[in-house]
Amino acid sequence: MKSYSVSFNKRSRLNRMPEISHQTAGLLQPLEPEGLTERLSASLMIENDFYPCFDWTFPPPLLNKSEPPPSARDLFRHASVIPDAFSLYLHSPFCESLCNFCYYTIIPGRGIEKAEHYVDYLLREMKMYAEVMQDKKCESIYFGGGTPTFLDDHLLAKLFEGINQHFNLADNAEISIESSPGTLTRGKVELLTSLGINRLSYGIQTLDEKLLASMNRHYSVDEALKELDLALALIGNVNVDTMY
Repeated sequence: MKSYSVSFNKRSRLNRMPEISHQTAGLLQPLEPEGLTERLSASLMIENDFYPCFDWTFPPPLLNKSEPPPSARDLFRHASVIPDAFSLYLHSPFCESLCNFCYYTIIPGRGIEKAEHYVDYLLREMKMYAEVMQDKKCESIYFGGGTPTFLDDHLLAKLFEGINQHFNLADNAEISIESSPGTLTRGKVELLTSLGINRLSYGIQTLDEKLLASMNRHYSVDEALKELDLALALIGNVNVDTMY
């Protein structure tokens, strides 16, 4: 199987991932463990003008996805133990614009038109995993991106309806979502709290107006701080991302 990863970082040259799994007759086969760490590190490293970084791929390079699994039980058939509790990660690749320091695979601007289709596929994947995990406790959820709060309100509500339908959330589950300035209106924050989100990771990055402009981030420091105050008032548990 040959796997490829995509990066929108104009400063980076992403090496093609080498062939890391031999063809097998099975559906999903793990790679041989010998030398795995070194092989994956070499495969995922981006050569960057300023710093080394990693770019993540799907499907995971540990799996041979030459054919899709017929069910989640087949996907987990190599696991000796499925834990009684688990954490859930959701991902939205959509952003208002591409920051010029970002090396993740994102869909900027008008690409948000694809979000409805993307959310439908996330819900289908949830249903697949629920075959195995529905009787387990989900202790935490992290919704990353991209900028998840760039999604329309009805899509966020649709996703969390699916989460509650397919998974058994612990009473004290921490539910986190990433956000960026320019996406947090009062209505949006009130929606987040109504969906059970109790932690926000807020990507201010810098309070220098000139740096913001050079990063292709379209908001002012004043706007960012007002949104932060709103999040602190309504959610309370807020992490702020800064670059240094």
